[in-house]
Amino acid sequence: MLPSRSNIANHSCSVRTMAKSLSAFSLACLCLQGVFGAAVARGKNALFPNIHISSQSTNSAAARLATQNALFKAQYEDDMRAFPESETARGDYRDNALLDDYSLAASMKQNAVDRAYRAKLEAISTEGFPEQDHLSHNLLLHVLDNRIADYALKNYEMPISQMQGIHNSLADLPNSVPLDSVRHYEDYIARLHQIPRAFEQTIEVLRQGERDGLMPARRLLEQIPAQCEGTIAENPFVAPTKKFPVSISSQDQTRLKQEIERVVNSEVLPAYRRFAELSAKDYSLHGRTAIGLNSLPDGARRYQQAIREQTTTGMSPAEIHALGLREVTRINRLLNDLALKAGYKDLSSFRTALNSDQISIQQRLTGLPEFRLHVINNAYAEGWAVYAEALGKEIGFFQDPASDFGRLSLELMRAVRLVVDTGIHSEGWTREQAAAYFRESGAADEPTIQAEIDRYIAWPAQGLSYKIGQLKILDLRNRAKQQLGPRFDIRAFHDEILSGGSLPLDMLEARVDNWIGSQLPNGAAR
Repeated sequence: MLPSRSNIANHSCSVRTMAKSLSAFSLACLCLQGVFGAAVARGKNALFPNIHISSQSTNSAAARLATQNALFKAQYEDDMRAFPESETARGDYRDNALLDDYSLAASMKQNAVDRAYRAKLEAISTEGFPEQDHLSHNLLLHVLDNRIADYALKNYEMPISQMQGIHNSLADLPNSVPLDSVRHYEDYIARLHQIPRAFEQTIEVLRQGERDGLMPARRLLEQIPAQCEGTIAENPFVAPTKKFPVSISSQDQTRLKQEIERVVNSEVLPAYRRFAELSAKDYSLHGRTAIGLNSLPDGARRYQQAIREQTTTGMSPAEIHALGLREVTRINRLLNDLALKAGYKDLSSFRTALNSDQISIQQRLTGLPEFRLHVINNAYAEGWAVYAEALGKEIGFFQDPASDFGRLSLELMRAVRLVVDTGIHSEGWTREQAAAYFRESGAADEPTIQAEIDRYIAWPAQGLSYKIGQLKILDLRNRAKQQLGPRFDIRAFHDEILSGGSLPLDMLEARVDNWIGSQLPNGAAR
């Protein structure tokens, strides 16, 4: 599923990179240790054209299923064509010469399309559908509901920050397109010509957001001009002229090089300079001084929607804040025990001494509609990553205090995020309060603290997904062990978690409950 305009791109940070590395390591080791089952080890590798919908469940399940599959295919195709940059990234080059449409009109059109598809899908009865087809139905409804809610909140009117936005994404254009033929080089040049248009459309959106009182935090906006100047200085847009495929003749190489340099110097870089100047001398000056989403119009509803998207739960900010406080206390107690075990008088001295010294499975699943291979729910993906790290401990890794300290320190960071994110966006915390809590927790050094806080301001609720997803998977595992007793097989449990792809947590819970029931003699969970 391609993201809505309002969704924020997935960005990495040092902590997240470490977590992913640990998770990948854990997954490899766990597969070797036999912790996962066979399905995971194998790694299975014009609107609504001709779609007639009937809400009557008396139609045969096969006919309704065929209608649903046709809708899935049409919706995915429309999404692909509406976002040419993502279309190219997935290896479909039909619109390889086009940039996305960044205009207000494009967002309005996409919302109309989303609403129409949602109505069509909701009218299809899933009675008698196999489990995966029922999941696909509910998952697309979930995705479309989030898109529609984002549009209603006008989140698309705040498309830039220090972490995401057109000024960053376009700088990666040379790395995001095929450059293996003359035709593809010409497509690249065509996209370069469209960069000024894309910036102008974005400015139109920013102006509308300013009129509606929807402004990112000023501290974040003040970082954008320097980012633009960095792109101008580096000039990544001419990188494709440094080395051409041998299949392209020398004459064509000379022609393409000259054309790329001309367009970059006369159109692309001037567009970046104009955007940097507007950001520095105008737009950033109007950024909000308060850092929390609750300072914006409909702030509480806006943050609750962000929580719903990032955690796929209906938890309130207060519930998450309290959960974070409990988790920080619990993890710090474990860390203190490790410090004593290692011979240190307290956790602080242990920290001082130490400081001085996964998704790929989903994309190989078979028998699912195409859109399901690309839906990423953060609470599932990041929750699984944190859960997998702890599995390493269970099978014998992280036995010495120093390595286990590193594992628990990462978990502590995820727990601190629950407190700080909700503190900023719901409790009205200032940046200084957020930093003070972070320091007191001992979860990170000062540069990391500052970067993390900027991240939470720019990306509300995303940091909640790690811990909430992990805790839900642990809860489901404990439930399965309790109800199945000696019948519980951790490999089969992991197969069930992974083989459905990236699901919202409520759908994952229902799937696991059904699996538990299927393992019992009477076919129903106790």
